[in-house]
Amino acid sequence: MLERLGIRGRLLLAFFGISALAVLATAAALYAFLQVGDVVDRITTDRVPSALASLQLSRQAERVAAAAPSVLAATSRAQHSEVSAAVALEMSRLEALRTDLRGTTLGTVPLAEIEEAAIVLRRNLKELDSLVVARLDVVARKEELLNRLAATTTGSQRLVATGILVMDSRLPQWRAVAADTSLSPDRRAAAMADLVQAIAAYIPQQKAQLEISAVNDALVKVANAPTPGDLALILFPLRRSLTALEKVSTEIDEKLRTRFRQRVDEFKGLTDGEDSIPKAREDEFAVLAQGERLLAENNRLSRNLTAGVDRLVATADQEIAASGREAALVQRYGTAVVLGSAFLSLLSSVLVVWLYVDRSLLARLGAVSQGMLAIAGGNLRAPLPAAGSDEIGRMAEALRLFRDTAVEVEEKNLRDVAEARQRLIDAIESISEGFALYDGEDRLVLSNSRYRELLYTGLETELTPGTTFEQIIRRSAERGYIKDAEGRVEEWVAERLSRHRKPGEPWVQRRGDGRWVMISERRISAGGTVAVYSDITELKQR
Repeated sequence: MLERLGIRGRLLLAFFGISALAVLATAAALYAFLQVGDVVDRITTDRVPSALASLQLSRQAERVAAAAPSVLAATSRAQHSEVSAAVALEMSRLEALRTDLRGTTLGTVPLAEIEEAAIVLRRNLKELDSLVVARLDVVARKEELLNRLAATTTGSQRLVATGILVMDSRLPQWRAVAADTSLSPDRRAAAMADLVQAIAAYIPQQKAQLEISAVNDALVKVANAPTPGDLALILFPLRRSLTALEKVSTEIDEKLRTRFRQRVDEFKGLTDGEDSIPKAREDEFAVLAQGERLLAENNRLSRNLTAGVDRLVATADQEIAASGREAALVQRYGTAVVLGSAFLSLLSSVLVVWLYVDRSLLARLGAVSQGMLAIAGGNLRAPLPAAGSDEIGRMAEALRLFRDTAVEVEEKNLRDVAEARQRLIDAIESISEGFALYDGEDRLVLSNSRYRELLYTGLETELTPGTTFEQIIRRSAERGYIKDAEGRVEEWVAERLSRHRKPGEPWVQRRGDGRWVMISERRISAGGTVAVYSDITELKQR
């Protein structure tokens, strides 16, 4: 019978059943409410206000204790002033609540404990405020030291960077001399001696540059060390780098040695002494440790204050419980009806929502929706819900038929594309000439093995699709495969790129191994370029 109702009928039936239970529960609750009203009025006008005042005081004390860490975490004087003002406001509210609590009928012993905890809490907050001022001074001093570190590091790097730049600028000259076989042995020997001398001067400067960076990084880590233990661990490699830097200073060029020694002394001053970065961080740790001690004390006071308030609330609870027992007789008859109706209503709602709406309707609708989205996104292998006799089941069946049809079409298209591509690759590989296709951005799309053989003779090199034409010809020229590119690689690459981008008649290229290759390039309508390489060495030899 339920199967014939469909989704709409089932939901309406569940709605009417839950509504009937709700009406029954409402009637029972209204009856109990009218009977208990008199007792509740007595409770709310006597003990509840005192209990609420106690709870407010407890919460306010917790807010004050929770606000204290924000005072210690202040990073500027403006932020410190703002946070201190907020904490002072919370403390004034605590005092006001404490004053109001004196006018209640609660016990005097818990009130005395609350008074004492509030006084000590205020004193600790003042001491914490003074600690924050001291910490901000330490942070400012640390920032000043870090600025000095940055200036010293920059100056040191500039001293050694000049020699390194000179070395880098002269490397192409030495490479050219080494590659030029036409130079006399004496001239080549002089160039090599010059190179050895330059390297001997370059090595200390390079070592100094590395050690400067190591010292700078270590000091920055010291300034931000998370714990005193980490600070001690960082200082060991820092002093080792300083020792290495001082040793390197004796090998630096005499013209730079005096100024470089001054920079090393500045690094030492930032590492050791009262005005050093480690000392500033140690002072900051000391302030933070004192602040943590005060925060722990504040938390303990807050717990003590809360415990006192809890005792006050417990007293109020006992009196409220006595009044509640007076109302228990009235509630006894209505409670069973209200609870039973509420339980049945809740149970039926949970069963309907969980067993039917969530597990059946929403889950199946979600599965259908996910399947539709997956198919629309191109995922034709996504799982689909099972078919059924209701509306959702019919939707799932229709979606499955649509998916199966789309899968068949996709598989046929993929087979056709794969067969066409394989035929194209087989055709290109079967020709005796080198063939290559480049896209509109001069990136390799397709090539055959003959093209790779003509480009890189005797070398097993893979031409990966996506490689630019410039990279391909530059590699060939730099390895000496092109006769015309010897000694003029950059000029030849520029000429070859110009001819490639504006192809004309076929032309002949002389290879480094004595072969002759005829190159024919044509632009295609899609914006790419087709290149055909033919070995005409035999024709040239005839």
